[in-house]
Amino acid sequence: MKGQAAIMEKIFTVFFMVIVLIALIIFLGVWNVLQINVEGQEVVNERAMSLMKLISTHPLLVKEASMFDDSKLEVAEGMPCEGFEKLFGKRWYAEISDIDGTKWSMCILNEKNASYDIPVNIYHKDTEKVTIGKLKVGIYL
Repeated sequence: MKGQAAIMEKIFTVFFMVIVLIALIIFLGVWNVLQINVEGQEVVNERAMSLMKLISTHPLLVKEASMFDDSKLEVAEGMPCEGFEKLFGKRWYAEISDIDGTKWSMCILNEKNASYDIPVNIYHKDTEKVTIGKLKVGIYL
């Protein structure tokens, strides 16, 4: 009877070790997948932030840093996306809106995206006034 109990004890020990080993493998697999998703999101965030900085300082759109010129925005809104791809890359969009509700959009598509908003100033050339606006820059996923 003692021999049979010792064998059963070893079988249970091996069984629980296998269960723990399988649980560890599953945990490490899930953790690895989550890390890959986090790194992918960091790449998207970094690209969106650098694109936001580039758009808010590029002389094609702004009068001075973070002060958009409405006359330049009207011209840029009419340009095709291919014209912007050499400057800002592919698969992005930008939307500038002022406090009065006027919007200027570039490269807008109806696709899944990640976007960020920051407040900006908008210089109105006809009235020579500066209003508050919002710059929304997004990356298509």
